[in-house]
Amino acid sequence: MNSEPNVLCASFPRSMRGYTVSSVDEFVKDMGRRLYELQTAMEAANSECENLREELRESRLRTNAYSDREAALANAAISIEQHRTAVELQMKSELDNAATRAKQILDSATDNAAAYRLQSETDAAEIIADAKNRSEEMIHLADIKCRQEQERLRSLCVEYDATASRMRRTLEAQLSLLPEQGIMLSDINFSISATAAVQDTSDRRKAAA
Repeated sequence: MNSEPNVLCASFPRSMRGYTVSSVDEFVKDMGRRLYELQTAMEAANSECENLREELRESRLRTNAYSDREAALANAAISIEQHRTAVELQMKSELDNAATRAKQILDSATDNAAAYRLQSETDAAEIIADAKNRSEEMIHLADIKCRQEQERLRSLCVEYDATASRMRRTLEAQLSLLPEQGIMLSDINFSISATAAVQDTSDRRKAAA
């Protein structure tokens, strides 16, 4: 609602010893301009406040999305650790089985000729070496995958921290532009006392003299 026309169209009764008409008109026009400027500034502030509310809502949605993503990453890290543990148990089981098979072969070879014993020992050594190689390869592959997932998790955490920090600085900068809480246009006193008006008229007359 525009307050300027109402102020500019205000009228006062005239008298022989009343206020100077030009002074009153000038005062009314000045008050109208001030009210219009204040109203324009308030409408702009309200529009900016609404934009900030919308940006805050979107920021909260993005923050929730990052929280969900962080939870997913945590679950992925737990899954990786569980997979690593399972691989280690499987490797231990295969090593134990290989050792048992090797012992069985050695025990069986003891009752045979030296050549057969030598062949049996060779076979057992190959089985153990093959099992060890397979175990080492599985450990190596598991370590590589674990490092890759940890690096991806670290990168996502850095991205999350940077985005959250940037959003926090943006919100703080935008919130600092808002008027102080509790200040309203209706709280501003635009009235002028009769004593001040008379003193202003007297001062103008002295200046004219």
